Amino acid sequence: MFVNAWSPCVLPLLLATASSLFASPAAARVAQAPAAQGTPPAAPTVVEEYTSKSIDGITVRHDQSIDIPAGDFDTLLSTMRLTRSVMQNGFGLELPFEPMVTVRRVKESKRLYYTDGEDKIFLDWPTEHHIARLQLGDERVVKYVLPAYLQIWLFRSLSSSAGLDRRILESLVDYGMFIYKREVERLSPQLKAPEEPVGLGLCWYQLEQLYPGRTSFILNNIATEKVAGHRLGQKLRELAVAATEDANVGRLFDSITPTEPLFSDRELTPGTPLVAASPLRTGRLEMWNGVPLLDLAGDELTAAQRMGEFERVYLLAITRAPDNKIKREPPAIRDIDVWRLYFEFRPRVLKARDNFDYYMVLREFCSRFQDRSLGILPSPAVPVPPGSPYWSGIAGLKVERNSGRYYVARVTSDKAPAQAGITAGLEITAIDGRPPQQVLDRMAEFTRTFDSCPSQQRAEAAALNSLLAGPKDSTCTLTLRDNSKPKDKAFDVKLVRGLPPDPKAAPPSVELDVARPDKIGVVKVNNFGADCLQRFSAAFDEANRLGLKGMVIDLRGNEGVTLLEQKQRTSSALLGRLMPIDSGKVVIGNAVRRVSERFEHHLPTEIVIERLAGSKPFDGRMCVLVDAWTGGEAEWFTLGFQLAKIGVVVGRQTAGSVSAPKQFDPKLQSLVDSKLDLSLPVSTVFSPDGTVVQSVGIKPQFEVEPLPDDLRVGRDTALERAAELMLRAP
Repeated sequence: MFVNAWSPCVLPLLLATASSLFASPAAARVAQAPAAQGTPPAAPTVVEEYTSKSIDGITVRHDQSIDIPAGDFDTLLSTMRLTRSVMQNGFGLELPFEPMVTVRRVKESKRLYYTDGEDKIFLDWPTEHHIARLQLGDERVVKYVLPAYLQIWLFRSLSSSAGLDRRILESLVDYGMFIYKREVERLSPQLKAPEEPVGLGLCWYQLEQLYPGRTSFILNNIATEKVAGHRLGQKLRELAVAATEDANVGRLFDSITPTEPLFSDRELTPGTPLVAASPLRTGRLEMWNGVPLLDLAGDELTAAQRMGEFERVYLLAITRAPDNKIKREPPAIRDIDVWRLYFEFRPRVLKARDNFDYYMVLREFCSRFQDRSLGILPSPAVPVPPGSPYWSGIAGLKVERNSGRYYVARVTSDKAPAQAGITAGLEITAIDGRPPQQVLDRMAEFTRTFDSCPSQQRAEAAALNSLLAGPKDSTCTLTLRDNSKPKDKAFDVKLVRGLPPDPKAAPPSVELDVARPDKIGVVKVNNFGADCLQRFSAAFDEANRLGLKGMVIDLRGNEGVTLLEQKQRTSSALLGRLMPIDSGKVVIGNAVRRVSERFEHHLPTEIVIERLAGSKPFDGRMCVLVDAWTGGEAEWFTLGFQLAKIGVVVGRQTAGSVSAPKQFDPKLQSLVDSKLDLSLPVSTVFSPDGTVVQSVGIKPQFEVEPLPDDLRVGRDTALERAAELMLRAP
């Protein structure tokens, strides 16, 4: 039964000083140190004595070298107890574990919370500043204690940790904070009652308003059976509808979990190795549309091995990810509270059901940084990171999107789609019975959750390329409509999915097209290879010789992989080739690096471009084409092109992928137990005014989507728009 009221004995206990509970100083242990590569976490080390105090199974202790006033000590203990009472009385949940808080001096502390194998909670504040001048119910404490309680409770109810929608935990924390404030302020009549939750906790608040007591009923029902992490949201929805006998209640959970989980409900028997000598096999879970996920064959990692690897990945990630707004207390980078991040993922790693669970959780952890330069890489031993989809698709057909509708953009004449009568310009109204937007949303969400994807637009671009993917040899049913013939009805075409064709040879770094009758040239920069500057300069020399009116620099699809050995960015050299003779130096951004192992960054280094000596400027107008795949060096070029006012940018918002990867160090970045490698960033770029580019991207002056009529006749909408702008300009 849900209990709104507090037990009448709670308040006196909370406010009591309980001086008799001070324990004699005793030898104490510090939190476990990060494990060395491939080894379990080190055993706790005896350091020095602590002052301890306990009440009702909750213990607070502090290093005797730290001077904590008795009042703060008591208030911290009372706040811990009050938070647990919120769980017991507000949510109706029993917490069968005894938490402990330790306050000690730890320079550059990088984690606050951990649990051991017995489901105990340890909160480790690095200095007394975090609990100085506390008030009962202080949010500095509660924002870590409440999620810790909830996390331990939650993972006692789950059979696996892969695919757990983080919004579920966030919603419980949000609603718990509301209950907390309500009860604290009820005990202090002078305080104003809190307003209803405005975040993800609103769903639980509304449920309690409509059907009091149902939250406790639903959560305790989950605790009576083991639920797979990826099915938790669906289970919550089902229980809420059953408990209230109200189908509309299911909609309350739309904000915290999708109607279709990222993983399918069924579990498979893990497959055999894909080929005899491969460590890869299909795993026990598949994507929502049946696409298998790859796993590794071999022995299961022990919990100690998983935790050792996770500790290393965590510490490397949070001390290497560059940012220009790093916070020390609590430590934060890229607006990520890394203490909260640690206690969110550590129990998931500890409670991983098997290797597959662990790989998916590790991928999800890396993806939170929204950085292609930070993630799990293949290694010589493992050609594809486990957890990757085993894609099969439809060769010879490209799809584009316009205003939320999906069209066939290009059909290869000798492939199955063309032979089945599919032509460019047809609208796709369904894929295997699902609306295309639903398919794209699920694909993009999977990419955002498990791949180191920098931005939503980049995830959607990847999803568009994989829109027709599914299990190998399965049938893909496309529902199509010819909008040029309004009276014609939609029709179905069935195609069989197969493995992707062998990759073609890499194109040259730069290609020049001067065949357009309007005397607008197109220089396509495919990559930033060693000969890029030479080819780029030659293209503009040729444009000058031919007297072209304008040049379109096409950076679409160029992910801008950086050559780490280069002393000068290729993008800066290319921009220097375009600068007028009388131009001075132009600052186009600032590169930021981390001070290794510390929560601060080096002073930013200006990225400057200046005219490339000896080059002849181009006499015509210039324009850059970009899309959601444009990243890295290509984005640095685009940013400089805009800021130096060389011309205009046309297309779609770029990828937001401007962090540069670190030169690989196997001693630092090899995960021996998993046979995988870890990619780490070394620097990132900000605009001169400090505006973030990483995970945001660069917005073009003229945003352009492909038009259905253009697709039908094979016309490039963005290119034609760029040419039009240059020809119109005075």
